[in-house]
Amino acid sequence: MAVCLDCRLDLLHAPSCTLSELRIAGEVMPRVRWGSERSWRRTNQRCYDCNVASRGTHHLGCDIEECPSCGGQLLSCGYLTDEPWEA
Repeated sequence: MAVCLDCRLDLLHAPSCTLSELRIAGEVMPRVRWGSERSWRRTNQRCYDCNVASRGTHHLGCDIEECPSCGGQLLSCGYLTDEPWEA
């Protein structure tokens, strides 16, 4: 069983991560939900990386999650820091 380190839910069954906001550069921002990304084309009902359901919040660490600040890939855009995830 794979578990999200932030919401502690099972990735195979959780419809969404429960962490709905991120702190980026000191600003609290809502996370981009699966299916709302500007740069990814959804090909199925669940995210093919973190398995959230349509319109769900990706689990942190998902390769598909888009940065709410710059629109790039959240994992590699440079906006995520070691600040606490919780707003």
